[in-house]
Amino acid sequence: MYESFLRLKGRKVCGKDTKKYFGRLSDILVNKETNAIIGIISKNDSLIYRHRLFFLKDICSIDEMSVYVIGYGEKFMKVIPLYEDFKSCENDIRNKRAVYKNGHGAGFVKNVAFDFEAGKMSEFSIGSSLIQDLINGRLICPVGNTVNYLHDGIVIDNAPCKNKEV
Repeated sequence: MYESFLRLKGRKVCGKDTKKYFGRLSDILVNKETNAIIGIISKNDSLIYRHRLFFLKDICSIDEMSVYVIGYGEKFMKVIPLYEDFKSCENDIRNKRAVYKNGHGAGFVKNVAFDFEAGKMSEFSIGSSLIQDLINGRLICPVGNTVNYLHDGIVIDNAPCKNKEV
């Protein structure tokens, strides 16, 4: 089951058995070396514990309205601390510049697709501007061909990338 980040963002995160509401999905954490999904972050309007981290093993199912989890997740008062090998989809990947290995710009990462059954990020959707995206479509690049995460973007291999209509 492939899910895009922009379709997942904002979905309710609820307990599978308890039906407890934990907030809305605000981010997905991935391992920058393996592109494996670490977990999801839910954010609510609480004054004390605004963020909760649910690991991939805690995610039971995803439907059109909600993400169902087991347990109560890890609570954090402020932003969840990230380790060197973690990347945040919202802050470190989406809307960052994508360049080819030869240094030429490909555009910006507009969306990211995830395969929750395999537990990995599957592909990037790369576009340049609204007009160019409508004319040429967006570039779809499999994540397996990502070479490196940079401070302000990603490096991709251009061989398997293909255009897709918006």
